[in-house]
Amino acid sequence: MTADGRPIIALEASTSLVSCSIHGEFDVDVSTVAAARQVELFPEIVARALAAARITVSQLGMVVVGAGPGSYIGLRSALAFGNALSHAVGSPIAGVSTLDSIAIDVARDGRVAVVALEAGRDRLNVAAYRSAGGAVDRNLEPCLMSHAELDQYVAACPEPVDVYRPRVAGAPAPTARGHLKLALLRPDWLAVAPPGGAVPVYSLPAAAEPVRPPSPLPGA
Repeated sequence: MTADGRPIIALEASTSLVSCSIHGEFDVDVSTVAAARQVELFPEIVARALAAARITVSQLGMVVVGAGPGSYIGLRSALAFGNALSHAVGSPIAGVSTLDSIAIDVARDGRVAVVALEAGRDRLNVAAYRSAGGAVDRNLEPCLMSHAELDQYVAACPEPVDVYRPRVAGAPAPTARGHLKLALLRPDWLAVAPPGGAVPVYSLPAAAEPVRPPSPLPGA
């Protein structure tokens, strides 16, 4: 919930998983799988989530939406609906990195969590994270890497590494529930905008400096 006690709604469609979650007096998750036309699913999914949470649209205090990187059509669908919703309600909207959202769920103490999303042309959107006592921090800021560079980065890490590739079968995917968790645990990672002002992140800029392996964990 927001600081003034209003519910938060999150939307996600950067992969084939389309989901909506609400954090309020009643926490609700609604999701479905769609290969295309995600924007047509959001009205029904959001209506079901609002009904299950026993609230109306006017009660929402913030909209959180997966801003990418991810599927071009999926991102546009979630952002278009999220921007329209926040504009109608008059609430702020916050864009969430799909890399951060996955990491907040999978990062484990004592290990480096690397999240890699396909960016096309043999490139990956990559970020790395560490967890200490349940607090997750970025160990490598989001950047573009080739598959070979990712392999080199992982090999050079001084600690055990877990690599997560959401489009690989069985790998974790971004979810609206993960976006809510991120909004609550790391609000400083949100790109907050006025109503209707969220923008997509299709691909990440290349790192300005060469990628270096993380320093060892304290006490390692």
